[in-house]
Amino acid sequence: MFYGTFWNCTSLKTVPGKLFSGVSGASYGMFIYTFAYSGLESVPASLFDGVSGAAEKMFFYTFAQSRNLKSIPAGLFSGVNGAANNMFELTFYACLNLIDVPDGLFANVSGTAEYMFSGTFQQTAMTSIPENLFGKNISGELLNDMFTQTFKDAYYLTGPSARIDGKYLYEIWPNATADQAGECYNSATKLSDYDTIPDVWK
Repeated sequence: MFYGTFWNCTSLKTVPGKLFSGVSGASYGMFIYTFAYSGLESVPASLFDGVSGAAEKMFFYTFAQSRNLKSIPAGLFSGVNGAANNMFELTFYACLNLIDVPDGLFANVSGTAEYMFSGTFQQTAMTSIPENLFGKNISGELLNDMFTQTFKDAYYLTGPSARIDGKYLYEIWPNATADQAGECYNSATKLSDYDTIPDVWK
């Protein structure tokens, strides 16, 4: 469903709000590659209005390689309120000009799932990780590849690494293994707490 719909539309700069507003619920693989390699410069906050719940691979690679995309609006995933395997895997991968990511982007996501945030912001131009980017409802056992390579090669990151209600991810999951969080912050050496981040997260 919407697999690769605007894939490689390099001249596509904008899309209207509520483009998918008539879509209700969630289904496997929905929005895979939908805007990958496109020329999108911005995304309306209401783009996914009506999309709710969670499904496996739902936003896999959705905006990946959209190299003109500079910001993400708050509330973009406000209807997503569960957890599913591979749900946000590589969603913004290699969006080389993506700088602004809002606080609480995944605020309504609850639970944990395998590969859920694997590579989500890998190779972006993010300059900071907002407090509560990952909402406080994300709790439970850390599963395989949930945070692997999430911020890998995000060289411009400064300030603290990801926190939920003031606690670093590595404090919430102190026993994380490389299979669960490996290379999450690889090359993000300008983070203020980089020296105290456990090696398994690097």
